[in-house]
Amino acid sequence: MKILYTIVLFLFFPFCVFSQYTGGSNDGFSNLLLPKTNITDDNAFRGGADDGFTNVLLPRTSITDATAFKGGNDDGFTNAFLAKTNITDAAAFKGGNDDGFTNAFLAKTNITDAAAFKGGNDDGFTAITLSRTNITDTIAFKGGNDDGFTAITLSRTNITDTTAFKGGNDDGFTAITLARTNITDATAFKGGNDDGFANLLLPRINITDAGAFKGGNDDGFASTLLLRTTITDVNAFRGGIGRGETQFKLVPVTCDGTTFTWNGSVSNAWENPDNWNCGIMPNIGSIVIIPFGVPNYPKVNANYEIKTLYINANATITIQPGVQFKLNGQ
Repeated sequence: MKILYTIVLFLFFPFCVFSQYTGGSNDGFSNLLLPKTNITDDNAFRGGADDGFTNVLLPRTSITDATAFKGGNDDGFTNAFLAKTNITDAAAFKGGNDDGFTNAFLAKTNITDAAAFKGGNDDGFTAITLSRTNITDTIAFKGGNDDGFTAITLSRTNITDTTAFKGGNDDGFTAITLARTNITDATAFKGGNDDGFANLLLPRINITDAGAFKGGNDDGFASTLLLRTTITDVNAFRGGIGRGETQFKLVPVTCDGTTFTWNGSVSNAWENPDNWNCGIMPNIGSIVIIPFGVPNYPKVNANYEIKTLYINANATITIQPGVQFKLNGQ
């Protein structure tokens, strides 16, 4: 018995003298020396902040097959044990700060336009929640590695004609830098599947005007329509249905007294000039365009006559019962 006791002391002696390990911040090890006396069969490991391990000792009885892990802040793991029964389609994951997941369960009903997503470093989303008022033209977005966005904030002055953009794999951007000779007016951009961009090249003749672009939830774009005052004919874009934008076209608006475009910015009243571009009502010789994606679609409340009416796909116009709405085509 005395000999066995001596052997046990000899085996553990080096750990007692040198201490086992010292970790650093964000590395999955604790930020202090762990001597042998702190490592027991019942208290196996102490993690640190931001490392995916808990910030407290985990006794053996706390680690089970059904509730196997407890994460910490800023690590992309839940901040509480997740049993199999807690993972559902509607509320699937609870992340931490700065990890590309929200800091609370996101059911479908919890994702709104105003505060859609909080991302982290190198994940293609900003590291703070961006509400509509926080997304501007000059400081629009900061992305990360391999996410289809540049790794720095790009203002207008930093995007040049000769070296426009380099994207990544499967992100809806090209995988190479586009030189000026490769970016033409007729073939401006080709996106990919499920990326919020059209899956075909858009010539300028297909870009018309009425309210330029609407982003969607969790896509890093503004969640509001951009009207003609902020989009020009040369830098507009047409997206697709169900991918973060509206499905309509843009052209420059001219107040030539011939073509009148409905904007519906005030109400649905046809007879209100403020609902029309240029603030002028159409007349008997007018060509009228009703675009898709406007705040309000027109309702005609009294007899009216115009020359021609164009209604974009998915747009509507309502003629009240008993009202005569005449298209003379002259």
